[in-house]
Amino acid sequence: MSTVIHRLKSRLKGTWIRNAVRSYKGFHLKGHSGDDGKGGDASDQNASYDRQTVEVMSHVLRRNSNCIDVGAHVGDILRHMINISPLGKHYAFEPLPDLSQKLTESFPLVIVRQYPTLQTS
Repeated sequence: MSTVIHRLKSRLKGTWIRNAVRSYKGFHLKGHSGDDGKGGDASDQNASYDRQTVEVMSHVLRRNSNCIDVGAHVGDILRHMINISPLGKHYAFEPLPDLSQKLTESFPLVIVRQYPTLQTS
């Protein structure tokens, strides 16, 4: 296990997020019985990941939850965050200037920040 994942798990221990993930682990996603997580094309895997993300959000977010979308791209997940938590404060971080600008235009109530990704060697 990488150091980053180990640190993250340590920080989440005992929090509501850890409990939500634990309760989700046994949760069967509707309509995904054939999704074994093995192989498949990248766009199929991304679509499956997005569906799972939205399913988890729909179980753990409240109408007034605040949300952060890091690497918001065109706002697909952000749109779900806003629909699930319309009373919350939402933030989107997108490193690409063109996409960041489009997010700002498409989601006027969201705080959009254009930050470059961190690159380390």
